[in-house]
Amino acid sequence: MDKKQDINLISKVVRQSFKLVRLKRKINIFTTIFLALFAFFLLGVLGFLVLGQRNFRHNQSKITSLKAQVQAFQKTESYALTIADRLKKIDTILKKRASFVGPLSDVELIVIPGFSLTYLKISSQGDIQISGVCLNSGLLADFRNQLEQIRQRGKYSQLIYSSVQRKEDGSFELALQLKK
Repeated sequence: MDKKQDINLISKVVRQSFKLVRLKRKINIFTTIFLALFAFFLLGVLGFLVLGQRNFRHNQSKITSLKAQVQAFQKTESYALTIADRLKKIDTILKKRASFVGPLSDVELIVIPGFSLTYLKISSQGDIQISGVCLNSGLLADFRNQLEQIRQRGKYSQLIYSSVQRKEDGSFELALQLKK
């Protein structure tokens, strides 16, 4: 009978110490890896904070610059609004203003050579009052013909002779109104 028996020359205590040494190595490797990963993580966080701080300062300077621009634009906008308001007022005044171009061109047609204009009034509605002197009866007839031509155009509804007087020197003094 041959019995084989394994003889373990390493005692149990030594075996346990080898196991402890292996475990210690594994713990050291794990700790080293963990510390390396933690260091990389800290470096990443630190880099992120530095980059964030730089971006924060850059954005703060942009905000300050934009606030200055907004204040400048507020002044410009205020001026633009004031100017726009004034232009509206001017436009309103110009629209309300009576145009005297038409009545003045009619007066120009009425005043013929030999007629002296002594008084002229044009109302805001375009009515015309005229006083003047014609040198003779022929010119008075020409003057009357010009008035009739203007009246026939339909601009004026009434032609009123306020007065017509013959003076001693043969001239005629007259006053009339053209009403729209």
